[in-house]
Amino acid sequence: MSPVGHGELSLTKFYSLPHLVAELAAVRPGMSETQVQAKLGRSHKELADDLVLYSNGQAVDDPLLAACRAQSSDALILVWVALVLADHRLATVVEQLLTDRNGKLVSATFDADQLERSLRNVLQGTTRKTATNILSYYRDSGIVSPLKRGATIVGVARELTTTSAVPSVVAYVAFRMRHLGFVSSQRATDIDIALGARANAWINLTPAQFRGAGAIPQGQASQSAPATPSLTQPSQRRLLPGGQAPASGNLVEEVAVEAHNVERFHVSAIFSIRHATTFSRRRARRPDSRFGWQLGSSRTIDGLLRLLPIRRC
Repeated sequence: MSPVGHGELSLTKFYSLPHLVAELAAVRPGMSETQVQAKLGRSHKELADDLVLYSNGQAVDDPLLAACRAQSSDALILVWVALVLADHRLATVVEQLLTDRNGKLVSATFDADQLERSLRNVLQGTTRKTATNILSYYRDSGIVSPLKRGATIVGVARELTTTSAVPSVVAYVAFRMRHLGFVSSQRATDIDIALGARANAWINLTPAQFRGAGAIPQGQASQSAPATPSLTQPSQRRLLPGGQAPASGNLVEEVAVEAHNVERFHVSAIFSIRHATTFSRRRARRPDSRFGWQLGSSRTIDGLLRLLPIRRC
């Protein structure tokens, strides 16, 4: 279990990563939560206190907002990382069901039908939407180019490079965890904080690959490995639904989002985790009885907590 707090989003509601990049770009430091909700729009306004950090009721600037404002090539991956950080169940799906112990995707599990079956062991209620949403996030963030059968993702056609995004991911994860009070030691380095949270697995890298890419200055990282397509080049990466898929085989293959991905659902409640860390500045919400979660063993949780100096409840 990743030490990312105990917040929960709606796993059955599909969030558009490109739309979130555009909406978060309009969020300015100092805005109230109500103002942030207005910028995020109807489909994403419930994420105002999940993706945006606050201090004294005012939005705090962070690497995620900065990347969105700059239309950085790392912005889509950072929004995906932000979703993982905002929902401990999503982190668990990625770390325990989709990737191996080194953080690399297991091709046999990257299939909507297989993931749906796996989710039945840990989620109560409908799991099909959750499965297709998660696989779509991998596609939309530029981590994989998927295989599809019709409109359904059934495998990985190609793993896309994410090493150029590591410096941004490290900076964002460390900033967020420090801001929320998950790191009590001033001696912890940003890369160690990110690796302790298993952020390498979220972007399909081994710890060694992640640490190596994180040690490279950001300006050099894009030169040492091919960068993900720039958000400023619509011919390479679709920002809005309905955009045409690029023809080149070297670019991300667009896969139609299944129709149920656009349905709306209420955001789930915040539940406690055994041995959970203190999760600051979150509001309690009404529980969504349709979903439950079977957490990993206390040994797994305690082992991860020992990786970082975490303030316990």
